[in-house]
Amino acid sequence: MNKTYIIKEKIFKEISTSRGSICYLLEDGQGEKRTVRAIARLGFTKKIKSVQPIYYRETPLVESLSKASLNDSVSIDFLAFNKYIPRTSASVSQANALKILRDVEATRYNSRLSSFSVDPERLLQLFLMASVGFMDFLAI
Repeated sequence: MNKTYIIKEKIFKEISTSRGSICYLLEDGQGEKRTVRAIARLGFTKKIKSVQPIYYRETPLVESLSKASLNDSVSIDFLAFNKYIPRTSASVSQANALKILRDVEATRYNSRLSSFSVDPERLLQLFLMASVGFMDFLAI
């Protein structure tokens, strides 16, 4: 099953210091619109490191969309994905999607300091900045 979509809009919203949400607005060849949502893991510089679909069945689509730009045409062949990963019931899929959304909401309420432990680069920079500040303090 081969599908082709055009990316009409890409909306990014930062949820916490280490996560964000992406909403892709797509249109297929027949003019039908589709919305695909994903969760992004952010690096220290706020650039997207990885993308995880909310609905697991959209994995090949989200992987292709994450590498594409606005107005790009993206073609995805779901045949190989469907062959190796069988479909689950709608209730199981919905439960998995709700679990991912709950996990993202939980990270939103973490304190800013706890987010440093999630990203080692951020922790290293915090340590270096604190060390430089301490050295300046001693120099006075």
